[in-house]
Amino acid sequence: MRFSRVALSLFGLAAGCVGLSQNDAVPRPQPTPAAARPAPPRLVVVAVFDQLGAATLARLAPILDEDGAIRTAMANGVELRVAHPHAATYTAPGHATLHTGAAPSASGILANERWHPERGEVSWLSDPSAPALHDPGASASPRALRAATVADALKSASGGRAKVVSVSVKDRGAVIPGGRTPDLALWYSSTRRGFTTSRYYREALPECVTRFEVEHPPERLLEPWVADPRVATLGPDDAPGEGEYLGWSRVFPHDPRKSSAPWSVLRVTPALTEYSIELAGACARNLGLGDDDVPDLLALSLSATDYAGHVYGPESLEVADALVRTDRALGRLIRALEAHTRVAVLISSDHGVSALPEGSGSGGRIDPKQLVATLNSRLQARLGPGSYVAAFVAPFVTLTASAQRQREQVLPALLAELGALPGVHAAFDSRTGARLRASGNPVERAAGLSLDDQAPGDAFVVPAEGWSVDPHMAVGAGTSHGAPWPSEREVPALFWGPGVPRLAARAALDARRVAPTLAALLGIPAPAGARQPPLPGAP
Repeated sequence: MRFSRVALSLFGLAAGCVGLSQNDAVPRPQPTPAAARPAPPRLVVVAVFDQLGAATLARLAPILDEDGAIRTAMANGVELRVAHPHAATYTAPGHATLHTGAAPSASGILANERWHPERGEVSWLSDPSAPALHDPGASASPRALRAATVADALKSASGGRAKVVSVSVKDRGAVIPGGRTPDLALWYSSTRRGFTTSRYYREALPECVTRFEVEHPPERLLEPWVADPRVATLGPDDAPGEGEYLGWSRVFPHDPRKSSAPWSVLRVTPALTEYSIELAGACARNLGLGDDDVPDLLALSLSATDYAGHVYGPESLEVADALVRTDRALGRLIRALEAHTRVAVLISSDHGVSALPEGSGSGGRIDPKQLVATLNSRLQARLGPGSYVAAFVAPFVTLTASAQRQREQVLPALLAELGALPGVHAAFDSRTGARLRASGNPVERAAGLSLDDQAPGDAFVVPAEGWSVDPHMAVGAGTSHGAPWPSEREVPALFWGPGVPRLAARAALDARRVAPTLAALLGIPAPAGARQPPLPGAP
């Protein structure tokens, strides 16, 4: 299959572990005379492929559809590689970095979950004052987000006239890109067996959702997941370390109805992500995105690659099939939008992933419950009887209330014991973010960019390269992300549209440049917290 020579030159290059070049890898295009400039887009689509590391895309790009979104970008626009600057490479902070142009230390989104002394492990975006519709116990809002997003900047620049729609299978993938005042923010609820939102945004589901579900009943998504023929040629459909999730086997076909929780396991299938793309298109049409000369924003976070990656690993046939089908569905949506209005598109990812430990020959998994038990045992031996560690919710270890009262004595012992454990590269006092950000050590600096003055917990843990914290989707199997190593930080950044040339980069640039690039595509000022310039090739 023909493959873009530019793409091969980009993704075949290696990049450093944590240092980021601030120099553009290609010369900037000369300004075009105003009379010759193409009309600006009326609609910008930003699509974040969850857990699409640069290495994964380099391996799988040749099997993607030529008219899919990714190969279209490679043929018509800018192909870059960017690296997230922070150490805690998780979904929520990754989306915040891409959409605000600020590191987690400034955006306030440090991780996916945190430990709450009364409620236990909770989502970072959990907000009891914003309950989800038709999903008891769930809640979400953008109130934890302290930096303005591109969506916020667009609303401000247009005097509220621009429309913003944000859709994802995950709540954090919809809430963060939508900013503070989106017209719609939608995510999947296995309890509702469909898409929902929270009372932060509205008191009832929008008409575009209820009508879409009538025309496209979600029950149809429960059909068996069968691999695309071109995916089946990539290799064996199993590997040591792949997981078995909610009753599913490790090989195709995967039938949701044979799972112990079919509406939950549906998240792993590309069918649900395809459905979210189609729903986003229906709502975009319903709200008239791209209908006038005020630019609008459609933000998509595409989750299938992440869920499949956690269970089966990045080199699995499941990840390949999830990427092929998601990219194909996104391509269909973009072509439909282009038939209606002028469109620009930006594609990136919130983080990469660590390989399955069994395939890498090194590394392993960190079990959070076992880590807590081990630390308590070792601290008791060192400091005497007592309960010292309350929880480990990656990347933070939290001390008990009694240990907090002796923090000056307990914390040094905790850090020492953490540093001696297999799979832990380093552990830092969570209150030392400012010092770490000023460090000349790249890992310390990346850790500092993952910490702010309100960081929860007491110790920030950096897993060793090749190690991951057990994702709980397939206990003792699968893989995860959350460390500052190249496979977890380096992701693609592709974009095309009016005024965008064909260019390729030769080194990883700072992922904080994605938000200013998105703003440039919209023709608006970047969000206030964005300090980096746009990526090369931005109009």
